[in-house]
Amino acid sequence: MVRQDGINSWTIDAARNEYESCQLVILPVSIGMEMAEVFAGDFVLVDKTTGAVSIPCVNADVRWVRTARSGGVDWPDPLPRTYPIDIARSAIAVYWITVKVPEGGAEAVTRLGKPNE
Repeated sequence: MVRQDGINSWTIDAARNEYESCQLVILPVSIGMEMAEVFAGDFVLVDKTTGAVSIPCVNADVRWVRTARSGGVDWPDPLPRTYPIDIARSAIAVYWITVKVPEGGAEAVTRLGKPNE
């Protein structure tokens, strides 16, 4: 998701001491991507009027979703840690991103991918 302002981000809702996951699907349309790498930056509170709360990137886990074909069906395979991969034009790469909100953290809507300001 590339916006006009160049910031790649989306929001997730999470409460204290909770894990929240989301998927990111990459589909290069016009050209392939060489050595594509997905990682999470620090999470920052969208509404800063309630206080400066952030969740460090070490609380995020990014995994690559692979599938294995069995009986004519594609089944999810164990989720290995990410590493740079080539993604061919019109091929799909799927990533599973999990965030752990600290127990002492505030309930918050966090923004993924935008560095702390």
